[in-house]
Amino acid sequence: MGEVVDVTHGFAFKSADFSTTNDAKLPIVLTPGNFSEDARHIFSDKNTKRFTGEIPQKFLFSKGELTIVMTDLSSKMKILGKPAFVERENILHNQRIGRVIPKSDQIDQRYLYYFLQSDEAGAQIKGSATGTMVRHTAPKRILSLEIPLPQIKEQHRIVAILDDAFEGLARARGHAEANLQNARELFDAQLSAMFRKIDAGQKKPLGDVCDFVRGPFGGSLKKAIFKPSGYAVYEQQHAIRDQFEDFRYFIDDAKFAEMARFRVEAGDLIMSCSGTMGKVAIVPEDAPDGIINQALLKLRPSEELRAEFLKRWMQSDDFQDQLSANTMGVAIKNVASVKTLKTLLAVVPSLEEQANIVSRSEEAEEQFVAITQSYEAKLGDLDDLRQSLLQKAFAGELT
Repeated sequence: MGEVVDVTHGFAFKSADFSTTNDAKLPIVLTPGNFSEDARHIFSDKNTKRFTGEIPQKFLFSKGELTIVMTDLSSKMKILGKPAFVERENILHNQRIGRVIPKSDQIDQRYLYYFLQSDEAGAQIKGSATGTMVRHTAPKRILSLEIPLPQIKEQHRIVAILDDAFEGLARARGHAEANLQNARELFDAQLSAMFRKIDAGQKKPLGDVCDFVRGPFGGSLKKAIFKPSGYAVYEQQHAIRDQFEDFRYFIDDAKFAEMARFRVEAGDLIMSCSGTMGKVAIVPEDAPDGIINQALLKLRPSEELRAEFLKRWMQSDDFQDQLSANTMGVAIKNVASVKTLKTLLAVVPSLEEQANIVSRSEEAEEQFVAITQSYEAKLGDLDDLRQSLLQKAFAGELT
């Protein structure tokens, strides 16, 4: 591929120069978080980083330029190597993104865009990726890709067919995604409504009905002390994904005894505290013995609160809005101090009413899960059809 295109690195913008407000006049620093799995740029309040420093003109994109993800923060590499066109002004090129520059009139830019979406290109890029949890590629590796390169007239023909087919697929995907989002919003609204109906007189400071323990300082859990097996170290992923089977780090008996304060027990709640904040999970009975790391908060409800009820309330807008109002940080958001969290007002109805709310929320969740699975299956079918078309296109079988 290096015979017909070039790929360049971006600039290492300093997080200290990121804006604390979403001022639309400020330029956006394009990051891997702005790429979708279906090869588009997406911008929202949560994933958009605006730059307040001096703009290096060399790293300012023009509309119509082609970009590619060179760093994927997920080990599953869902977006590594994904391309997307710049469709707006005032977009800055950071070091985790590649700028794809045609250097020959024998390559159609949209043909290249479609090729980079194919499983064939993805397999080559992922096969040469470096890193364990965070995966990387580089311009040199991207340029080594083998790309089918028919005559430019044939490239134009393939692009015209794919443009037409993908326009229909995009519409179908948009409808499915909108329905999926509507289902999510409906479930969230149902959950929040259950807690809004609780009398204000049944609210108490969260610190009065829970014991809090924030994870230890990072220096207490350096990688040098980790063991191949032993007591588990719970991380943010366990709260975010609500999973208690896969662990990366372990400590020995001596370290576990030293850090007994951070031990988790069945029925405890753990909450993510940095970046993806406020995700909550209940430690199950069969979870392995272990401790929380620095990015987690452990909550142990008193006899006034059912753990499942507390989890449902913490997933509602009532808690999430209070949490968001007490965050710190600019580039990476962090929850407030434990002292502040203890002052958040929790709803504490009778245990009987708590059980009733949990039962109703579980019924609503079952309906939501069924709807979600249906639309996710439709999205999966659309993705399969997309790849089938790309495979035919680059095998010379598209008619």
